[in-house]
Amino acid sequence: MKKTVFRIFGLFMALVVFTSLIPSFAIGSSAVFDNGASAYDDGSDITKSDLSDLFNECSFYRSTCWDDLSWTTFKNALSEAAKVIASNVPSSYRIKKAYQKLSQAKESLVHLGEMTGCKYCLGESNEVGEENVISLSNVSYGENKRNVMDVYIPDNIVGNCSVVVYIHGGSWISGTNSALSVTAKEDCMKHGVVTAAILYRFIDENTVCSDLLDDVQASVKKLKEICSSYGLNAEKLMLSGISAGAHLSMLYAYSRKNVSAIEPVCVFDQAGPSDLSDPIYWDSYLGEENMGALFTWLTGVSITDAASQQENAGILKAISPLHYIDGDTVPTVICHGSRDTMIDYSQALLLADAFEKNGVDYQLLTFNSSHNLAKDPIMSAYSVTVFDSFVNKYLIGHDFGEEHSYTSTTVPKTCSQDGYSFNVCTDCGKYYISDVVKASHDPVTDEGYEATCTQPGLTDGCHCASCGEVIRQREVINALGHDFVKSVVAPTCTKKGYTSYDCSRCEESYAVDYVEATGHTSVVEVVVPATYTSDGTQVKKCTVCGEIIETNILPSLEPEFFLRDDAGLIVDNASSLIINIPQGTEYLGDFFNLAGCLVEVSGNIVATGSLITVKSFKNETIASFKAVVGGDVTGDGYVDSFDIAVAGEYINTFTEPDDAAFSKAIDLSGDKYLDSNDLGLLINIANFQE
Repeated sequence: MKKTVFRIFGLFMALVVFTSLIPSFAIGSSAVFDNGASAYDDGSDITKSDLSDLFNECSFYRSTCWDDLSWTTFKNALSEAAKVIASNVPSSYRIKKAYQKLSQAKESLVHLGEMTGCKYCLGESNEVGEENVISLSNVSYGENKRNVMDVYIPDNIVGNCSVVVYIHGGSWISGTNSALSVTAKEDCMKHGVVTAAILYRFIDENTVCSDLLDDVQASVKKLKEICSSYGLNAEKLMLSGISAGAHLSMLYAYSRKNVSAIEPVCVFDQAGPSDLSDPIYWDSYLGEENMGALFTWLTGVSITDAASQQENAGILKAISPLHYIDGDTVPTVICHGSRDTMIDYSQALLLADAFEKNGVDYQLLTFNSSHNLAKDPIMSAYSVTVFDSFVNKYLIGHDFGEEHSYTSTTVPKTCSQDGYSFNVCTDCGKYYISDVVKASHDPVTDEGYEATCTQPGLTDGCHCASCGEVIRQREVINALGHDFVKSVVAPTCTKKGYTSYDCSRCEESYAVDYVEATGHTSVVEVVVPATYTSDGTQVKKCTVCGEIIETNILPSLEPEFFLRDDAGLIVDNASSLIINIPQGTEYLGDFFNLAGCLVEVSGNIVATGSLITVKSFKNETIASFKAVVGGDVTGDGYVDSFDIAVAGEYINTFTEPDDAAFSKAIDLSGDKYLDSNDLGLLINIANFQE
């Protein structure tokens, strides 16, 4: 167990140094942002620490006493100073400019005709100078060496007085009151109340939580006696603590208010645990072993895990402030970080819910921070205003009435801090937060590009447009290198062959191992015959590559026609006549051998003189004839009186002609007889001819 104690002690020593300083931002007026000047000392006369001091001095001013114009100017200057203070490393120019602006705005405030800063807007200020403070160091209030406290008493008050007790943090096993003593003295001067920063015993195998409460009770009793020795009647008590000190402050005010030498009237809780029976503690970054040791010492029974915690839930509830809340619980301010990994933020919500249900006057101040509330300087400064309002209302007796006059300050979102509107009553300091905007980066894509065979590429990246922080780092993609694919190109009749290497990703390529062209090794002649309508061709072509080496044109065929031997007709080209055509013939092509041409007749041939045309297949006229229809018995190309005479002789004598063509020329009627009908037709034809 002792080894565990030392491990816990070592783990918390650094934390104690930090947490014991927290009251300075939530209570003290001049140490809210005590960052020191060295980190910002760049030769400027004004440092960030100077600006913080001025901001803290002005943060509790209220608008009640000043005209709208001067107050608006002052409020804007105060808001600008808060932004500069909240900045991580503001430039010396910004610090100096904000300081000058706030100083000038402060000077412009006029109250009752005097340049002053009105702290309470009602009655006389209780502020006293340092020379009017009685300081008592290491006053003993018990037998243990840690039962000592530093006490501060304003020497300009008489009669009734109020007392503020400050209790340091340190997980009940460590801590000091040195920083709290500074705060106590400042608040004594600021508010004109008695203040004390106490030390108390640490828990161990022999000292439990109730012993620590006894120390608080003994210190309060001693303070009552001290006040009495200075002629003061201490009638009101405010307890303010940090972490473990906040736990003791609440537990004492809620559970021992009826036995306290001075009546508790309000509590200022900063990151304090409220319900030790809650299993949430086993998820703390302190670890199960350390939490088990703390719970075991606090209660005096073995509690080492969640199971034993539940078995002893009744004992743990007995030392948990949450389980003493009722309708008579004193007003409380809850300050807690939303990202607290030591005392979970849910512990603050449990308190607020219990206060709400029981009608207890309370305020919940949510810090955008971890267990170290000072990491949210804006909320830290406002918590001073809320602390002052509780002192004014419950210790000094200033009551600003029921009507609130809210002014809003917008805290913009940053990449790491939530944005919100802070609404605070300019009369009483009552506060609420609205319009919360979660902290987030404003991402901008940094587009990458593909790698090539010879050039490296980059992946897509991302950075914040507001703060410039790289959200996703761009990474180099190595050059891909060529991916050569081998291919063999065979030689052709006219082109060389070679071995080619071509990159599959880019246009890079090269060729080696050339082979000479083979030349045309096989040539054939291809003839397309000429026709009567088109020319023909005679082509010499390579059968290997298909290249045409030589082309000759064959002229189209000339059309021709001549009379068949058995046609019985006579073609007289000199007189352009076709003689002995049978009457009624429609197509004369049967009487001729035709090559590339045809014979056209304009309808049936009924008489000598009908037009006969010979045309080529190209529709070109080759020759034109007139028909000499049958009856040309003499065969002289004319049907005349000689033919009539010859035909008459045959008809009259009924002599059969022995020649078929001759008979056909006489049988004009086509009835297979030679008679008067034929003679009459012959006479008509002869007359036409004549």
